[in-house]
Amino acid sequence: MIVKTILTENPKTILEIGPGNYIVTNILSDLGFDVQTLDIDPDIAPDIVCDITNDNLPSITNKYDLVLAAEVLEHVEYKDSIKVLKNLKTITEKLLITVPCTNEGGAFFHFSLKLPGLSWLAFNKKFFYKPTKHVFNGQHYWELGKRKFSLNCFTRDIQNIGWSIDQSSINEKNTIHHLFLLTKNI
Repeated sequence: MIVKTILTENPKTILEIGPGNYIVTNILSDLGFDVQTLDIDPDIAPDIVCDITNDNLPSITNKYDLVLAAEVLEHVEYKDSIKVLKNLKTITEKLLITVPCTNEGGAFFHFSLKLPGLSWLAFNKKFFYKPTKHVFNGQHYWELGKRKFSLNCFTRDIQNIGWSIDQSSINEKNTIHHLFLLTKNI
């Protein structure tokens, strides 16, 4: 879904935060995109070594058409994640993020219909009938769908700091990740 969304947006320059094993970076580079990487860990050899929770993001002087942060924000406390989203408005107009969305205490509903002469009509929705309390596991400080971290709360926080949500979706084949495509409000 990430690469498909990026292909639709067709940005000239991309900053990938938290490139991990560089799979997405390499795919995007092979497709001809100008991709730079940012990470706090110098051992993975990112283009920019920086702590994304730093208020000034001092080592970033470029502006990017799109910033990608896939499965990154949950590795800092929720309040810091919101601060990061606010700070990223200084370097991009478009932001693509994915965050984990728990399956605990919830159910996923997917409906699709192919109508003659029309494209597929699809609907995905995750319902939480009994949200569980999040317990820090050494990696994730928070996950969508856990108590105090509802989708509604997260989307409200995103909008309150000046982003509009162009896309909010769950892939029916991988329901533990929620994708958001954001545009900076002017």
